[in-house]
Amino acid sequence: MATAVFVCMALAGCASPTVSVPEPVSEEDLPALRETLRQDPGNREIQGWLAASLLQAGRCDEAARIASQAVASPFDSWPTLVRGRCLEEAGLDQAALEVYQDYLGTYDEQRGAAPARGRVLLVQRRLAMAQARDALRDPPTEPGSSSTVAVLPFRIRGADDLEPVGRTLARRFSTDLAEVEGLEVVDPLVVELALDRFGTPGAFGLDSAQAVRFGQSLGAGQVVQGLAYLDTTGLNRLSTRITSVDRGDGEGARVEGSLDDIPRLEKELALQTARALGRIPSPDERTRILYRGPRDLASLRAYGEGLDLQREGAYAEAAPRFAETVRLDPEFEEARRALEASAAVAVLGEDGPDNVLTATPTVAAAVEAALRPVGAVDPLRLAIMAGTSDVSATQGERVTGVVAATSEEGSVGSIQNLDAPALLTPAQITGLIRIIVVVPGG
Repeated sequence: MATAVFVCMALAGCASPTVSVPEPVSEEDLPALRETLRQDPGNREIQGWLAASLLQAGRCDEAARIASQAVASPFDSWPTLVRGRCLEEAGLDQAALEVYQDYLGTYDEQRGAAPARGRVLLVQRRLAMAQARDALRDPPTEPGSSSTVAVLPFRIRGADDLEPVGRTLARRFSTDLAEVEGLEVVDPLVVELALDRFGTPGAFGLDSAQAVRFGQSLGAGQVVQGLAYLDTTGLNRLSTRITSVDRGDGEGARVEGSLDDIPRLEKELALQTARALGRIPSPDERTRILYRGPRDLASLRAYGEGLDLQREGAYAEAAPRFAETVRLDPEFEEARRALEASAAVAVLGEDGPDNVLTATPTVAAAVEAALRPVGAVDPLRLAIMAGTSDVSATQGERVTGVVAATSEEGSVGSIQNLDAPALLTPAQITGLIRIIVVVPGG
C-alpha cells in the first residue's frame, strides 16, 4: 500500500526517520481508513491519506471537509490541492482560485507553493478565456473608467527573431503600470486571448476605431499599444500610443537607446506612459518599477518564449525557457514562479495528480531538474521522486540545489564537497554514503 524511502548517512547514522508516502486506498478499504482517523483525529498523515483516497474515489465533499481540518504546512500543500480541486470539479473556479491564492499569500516562497501555483495557472487561464469570450460577445454599453487600462502585446519591427520580446515587454509594462496608484490594469492574459479575435492592421496593431471597441469590450477606459523598433547594429526605439475610449487617440511616449538598453528603456517608457495616463508615480512606486524584472535582452527573450509556449498550453516546453531565464537572471522572481507553475502542470497533468501526497516532492524535483545545467546528474533524484527524508550536511560539505524538505531543518538536495584536495588517496577519502532502500508495501 505504501512505498518507503530510507536515506542514511553512513558516517553519522540515519539523519531522520523514514518518510512513508502512502498510495490512496480502494473503495472497500475506505471504512478501515476512516476508523483509523477516528481513533487518531489529529494525525495529519492519516488525514492526507484519507483525503487523497476520497479525492481519487470522487468523494469530494468528504475529502474537502477532511482537508479543511488539516493544519496548513509550508512544506506540503496537499490540503490546499484537495480543497481547490474539489471546487474546480464543482465548476467554482473563482472560489478555487481564492483557496490557492490564500495558500500562496502565506507560503509563496516555500516548497509547497509550486503545485498550488500550477493550479492557479490553469484556473486563471480558464477564467481569462471565459472573460474574454463574454466581453466580446456581450460588451458593456458604457465606457470604462479612465483609470482602467488594457495593455496590448508590443509589436516588434526590425529584428524578427526578437518577436518573443514583445510579449515580455507587454507583461512587464502591465506589471509596472499596476504599481502606480490610481491605475487598474486588465489581466494581460485576458487581453491576449481577446486580441486573438481582432484583426491587427496598422503599425501598432489596432487602429483607433478597433482600439475603442476593444477597450470598451474589456471595460477599459484607455488602451495602450506598444511598438518596438529593434536593430542589432543601430538605434532602438520603444514607443506607446494611448487610445481613450471616449476621446480617441492621445499622447503616448517614446524612448531610444541601444539594444542592450531595452530592459531599462521599458522602465522609462512605463514611467512616461503613466504620466501620459494622468498619474505621476510616487518615489516608492518609481523605485519598485525601476528595480524589478529582467535585466538583459537575453532574459527578456527567454521569458517571452516561455510565455508564448505557456499560452499555447505547451507547459513541458515552456518550463525550460523559464529555467533559462532564471539562470540568466536569478533575481527575476516572476520567471521562477512561471517555471514552477509550468513544471507543476507538465508533471502533474491538467487534471491534477493521482496522489496529491506526492505532488510537492514531484514538482520540486522537476523544477530542480529544469534548473540543473545540461549534463549534470543528481544522485538523489530517484529518492526524491519516491518520497523524502531530510539529509543534513556533514563537516566539509554543504547542501546545494534544495528541492525538498520534511521540516524547517531538514532538506533534500545535492551534496557538494567544499574543500576537496586536488588528489585523494584512499586513506584520505571521507564523505557521505547514501543508502537508499525501497520497500514495496512498506
